[in-house]
Amino acid sequence: MSTRIALDSVRRIAARNGLRLEFADDVLAEARAWVDAPGIDDAALRDLTALPFITIDYERSNDLDQALYIERVGDGHRVYYALADASYYVRPGSALFDEAVRRAASYYLPGFTVPMLPDSLSEGIISLNPEVDRRALVVATTVDADGAASDTELFRARIHSRQKLTYNGVQAYIDDPTSSPLAGHDFCEALELLRVVGQRRIIRADEHDVVKFDRVSARLHLPSPDATELQIIAERRNGVQLWNEQISLLCNIEGARFLREHVDPTTGFSGVFRVHPPPRPEAMQHLRESICRLVDTLELDDFWRWPKDESLADYVDRLPDEGEQHRLARALQRQAMLINLPSYFATEPAPGHYGIGAAAYSRFSSPMREMVGVVTASMAFHQLAGRPMSDSGLDAERIETIVAGGNRAKTVQKKITRDANKLALDQLFRRDTKTALADRPVRIGTVMGLSATKLYVQLDDPPVEVKLYTEELRALWRGKTKAPNGFELFGPNDRCIRVGDPLRVRVARHDDKRQRWVLDPVD
Repeated sequence: MSTRIALDSVRRIAARNGLRLEFADDVLAEARAWVDAPGIDDAALRDLTALPFITIDYERSNDLDQALYIERVGDGHRVYYALADASYYVRPGSALFDEAVRRAASYYLPGFTVPMLPDSLSEGIISLNPEVDRRALVVATTVDADGAASDTELFRARIHSRQKLTYNGVQAYIDDPTSSPLAGHDFCEALELLRVVGQRRIIRADEHDVVKFDRVSARLHLPSPDATELQIIAERRNGVQLWNEQISLLCNIEGARFLREHVDPTTGFSGVFRVHPPPRPEAMQHLRESICRLVDTLELDDFWRWPKDESLADYVDRLPDEGEQHRLARALQRQAMLINLPSYFATEPAPGHYGIGAAAYSRFSSPMREMVGVVTASMAFHQLAGRPMSDSGLDAERIETIVAGGNRAKTVQKKITRDANKLALDQLFRRDTKTALADRPVRIGTVMGLSATKLYVQLDDPPVEVKLYTEELRALWRGKTKAPNGFELFGPNDRCIRVGDPLRVRVARHDDKRQRWVLDPVD
């Protein structure tokens, strides 16, 4: 019997969702041919190997899509964002292209990745690995002292990344340069300028009323291939991740602006865009009214009200981010997140991208992980050369197929992430039930919302949402429960659980019939 219980279970999730772990022989043969002749010495490439590019990513990342270099220009800066040139290798009419269209994206599970491209490409000659020359699409943009972008240029180049850096490593350098092993390298000034440019862009986003939610995410970790359980790790983004995100957004916003200025005569498309509609006006009004009712019902201070003349971004930004009041703030943020509409890929940018406050946004920055990134770069290169897309073998129908695949891939990734989270919780709670009820771990969380049948509780550790069912509470309390206003649950003997309350819970049992865990409040 295999001891690789966790990994085997995760592989079953991949198989259940139709993910193929292997590539066909013709796909691998084309990949080997590119490895033998990668085209890195192409005379048409602009030579930027003298610039000290670096990549910043997670410790576990091996498919490096982006590299960064920043220099001072007067009161502003010139930002060079190099993207792996996957579209050079993944061409219409090839087995590689057809397989990438079928997969649509890379899929991430704890312990392994199901890549869109073979590892010899996605972790090899296309990946912007350190200390080797690589092909890249470079988006070069000037950012002024107010964070505004101008003079954007797109071109193909040859780069030479100096090091693969990590978010935590760069943050440690920013916090204390003298004690960091990165000190003294030729790329250090670019790291310091990353903070300056990133902060300027964040301030500019604030001016566009971009809503910033305070999130702690849960990452599933497989400690080793032979591990019997997954681990759930809490992660909060540090400053470097936020600043690096702004550079990526800058690249995709400027890239989208370039695409919008050109329309391909053969397809009628200017590019592929990520669209995020704003919340519906009636949803915004309902949220405002719900917050008002919550303040009145819970007899809260007027600080918690959301005035009509205040934007949602400003309201969320002023909510407390620490202390016990932070629990209520997190519950209110959850209600604000629930009114968001999903984003999607389309061949037209309207109605823009609400989540980042941009008129248009394209996915240039994931060329090895999303097929829409490959076709986006290909469309940009053809526009630069003044050639129609039909020259490359891409027609309108194929582009629409790729767009549909990108949207389908988002749905599949959400499904496998949900399945993996359920697996991790099942393993965690099953371990809890191996001890007597009184000895089981007690976990504290925040009541994020409630309905007539459920309480939604966000645990502090691990940072996952669980549900308590009112029918189980009635049985536990041996009496009726009622939720008259949507913010409070009343039980017998003056028991009351309110939105924003801390709540201590522990696992009671598994309901095999309904396939769910039953958790009880401890107090």
